[in-house]
Amino acid sequence: MTMRDIPNRKRKNKPAQTNDNANTSGKTGDSVHESEQMWYSLVHNISNVIIGVDHDGRILAINRTTDSGAGNDIRQTSVFDYITDSYSNIVRKSLKKAFSKGASSTFELLGAGPDGPDSVWYQVRIAPVKHNGQIIAASIIGADITERKHMEDELRHREEYFKVLIDDAIDAIVVLNGDGTLRYESPAMERLLGYNPEERVGLNPFTSVYAEDIELAFGKFTELLQNPGSHIQVEVRGLTKDNSTIILEVVGKNLLNNPAVEGIVVNCRDITERKQAEKELRE
Repeated sequence: MTMRDIPNRKRKNKPAQTNDNANTSGKTGDSVHESEQMWYSLVHNISNVIIGVDHDGRILAINRTTDSGAGNDIRQTSVFDYITDSYSNIVRKSLKKAFSKGASSTFELLGAGPDGPDSVWYQVRIAPVKHNGQIIAASIIGADITERKHMEDELRHREEYFKVLIDDAIDAIVVLNGDGTLRYESPAMERLLGYNPEERVGLNPFTSVYAEDIELAFGKFTELLQNPGSHIQVEVRGLTKDNSTIILEVVGKNLLNNPAVEGIVVNCRDITERKQAEKELRE
């Protein structure tokens, strides 16, 4: 006997219905059936993995998106068989939270996928499943975020790569805000002027320019401000933290309109020895 046979059997034991009642009942039954079919289709075709588990993590139900036809094979196994050991503790705590407090949890974990164990990153939400006010199971919904994690790792690697290049560069890199205040200085500036990278952030960098060269330096900065995308090159004398004087070759570019920078980028190079050598050759 199938589930469809049950309404037919019950109908035989009931008094005959009028045509109006029969039509209404038929329409209601069709609507319920269509609704069930819609939800069934949504659950089984959604890209997320949907798992129902008991308080111990035993799998009670699963949609078929994990692997074609594999859903029936992994029922009654444990969800812990498919996640990396280092994430087991957070899953256990989240299941306990769902069953004891009726609360949900969201986190990321590494688990099994088509390419084997520990091959897919998931963003996971564990929530209680209630029936008649009672918690009867917990749902685990996992979205595949592997591609996003790989992109994040690649971005982190690139950031570290460029950070090493900047940190070890001979030239100092400075970023100024539109009002001329200092937003960023690379570590090389400490070798040039003696200031650590955070020491002057938010301050006026022109105080480290030799007094007679301030007008020239500020004039070049104003020129940059008035011409987005433009660049300048100038030689000025700089004052170190111990009040020594060095000669700097300064190259600046206006990137205020670049959303990735939104600032004036300045490269500073110590050319003191070169200028002294040129002077000696002239003499």
